[in-house]
Amino acid sequence: TYGAPLGKFEYQVGLRAEYTDRVLTQQALDETYEIHRIDFFPSAYLTKSLPFEQQLQLSYSRRINRPRTWFLDPFPQYQDPLNIRMGNPELEPEYVGSYELNYQKRNKNTSVTAELYYRQTNNMMSRVSTLREDNVMINTMDNIGKDHSFGTEVMFNATPWKWWDISLTGTLYRYWIRGEIEGEEVDQVTNTWNFRLNNFFKLKWDTRIQLMAFYNAPSVTAQGERGGSFMVNGGVRQDLFKNRLTAAIQVRDIFRT
Repeated sequence: TYGAPLGKFEYQVGLRAEYTDRVLTQQALDETYEIHRIDFFPSAYLTKSLPFEQQLQLSYSRRINRPRTWFLDPFPQYQDPLNIRMGNPELEPEYVGSYELNYQKRNKNTSVTAELYYRQTNNMMSRVSTLREDNVMINTMDNIGKDHSFGTEVMFNATPWKWWDISLTGTLYRYWIRGEIEGEEVDQVTNTWNFRLNNFFKLKWDTRIQLMAFYNAPSVTAQGERGGSFMVNGGVRQDLFKNRLTAAIQVRDIFRT
């Protein structure tokens, strides 16, 4: 990583090289799946500081998303008599290129960030469902092509009092998928949005309480649509014996929405 002033701006460029050596051996069928390759992940940032604690930044970065373990597990899991979930040991990572124009304003107790972004995912990992002749649905994962998103995100953070931190994030964007599943072209596009609200309370006696709510508007998937969803989660953490012991409890989907 290298950074330096550039006139009234500051810039930073970076490059990460990563070698993947992945070998999966399925002993039952005596099959081996291997990935051996090197990837490069560049990044670049151009930043300008403005009066009154404001900042403007233009950036580019490339990152990798690796498959989760169960995405790769080829052994079937019977969810019910008509649905089977199976991983795909040939599944490869996906790569995300992100372009962002970011504005930030800070003061003593609050900060506001507004961002315009474009992201493209190559070698996109997606859930794929196939119906067998016996009417059993096989659900697996595959690399189907690309997805794109173009939109804006606004983030607000505040500390009204020392014991309360609050953050609110909202995103409005256009999302589309281009790819191929079993020889059939995939072409899905939609306008959608989401928001996330997080409250963190720091109480006496080393007690911490967190309440988080989020909503995802309806969107599209590679083979159909996904409905909207709303959820509220909560948690409490208590430090004991001068931070030598911590007790925590977490509740997900408090209102069963």
